Amino acid sequence: MMFLHRVCITEGKENMYGFLDPAYTNPVGPNSTETQAYITNILEKEGKQIYLCPYINEHHWQLLVLSMVDKTAVWFCSLHKKMPTKFKDIIDTSWRGYNILKGRSSSNNLNYIRVKCNKQPGSYECGYYIMQWMITIIRLGVKTGWKELFTEETPMSEEGISYVRDSWSTYFINFYNSSIGKQ
Repeated sequence: MMFLHRVCITEGKENMYGFLDPAYTNPVGPNSTETQAYITNILEKEGKQIYLCPYINEHHWQLLVLSMVDKTAVWFCSLHKKMPTKFKDIIDTSWRGYNILKGRSSSNNLNYIRVKCNKQPGSYECGYYIMQWMITIIRLGVKTGWKELFTEETPMSEEGISYVRDSWSTYFINFYNSSIGKQ
């Protein structure tokens, strides 16, 4: 998340994109009431246009994008699985709470879409896939047009996976080295 926040800053888009911490949205983490409160609070307090929510389900990373611009929840899964019902229920309840806090009708529902996205060939690549999708969203400044932009179902190239791995590793090493120098 820190790496992606740095991408937002580098691209001048830190006011546009926010992140939901997977530690608080994970089904084995806090209970659903705590998760709903966390999500509602972030949406209400931060005021971003887009929220990126990496989500892990049964050892598989997936991505939910909440577009406040067009009231849409966009689902990405490199195994092309549907969004888990429990997670969708949590998002819906959080969205209703957010609307109530903003003085809007709680029946103002999210529009859910599942985009066509790259399908991973193996069993370990899912984290790289969601990182690449988040980098793409941030760099292109995507706020709408999800189905038109994400249409590729072929696996990511090895070069694409290496780019994500190398970019994150470089960031982490630089961050680590700079924090050692502060001690």
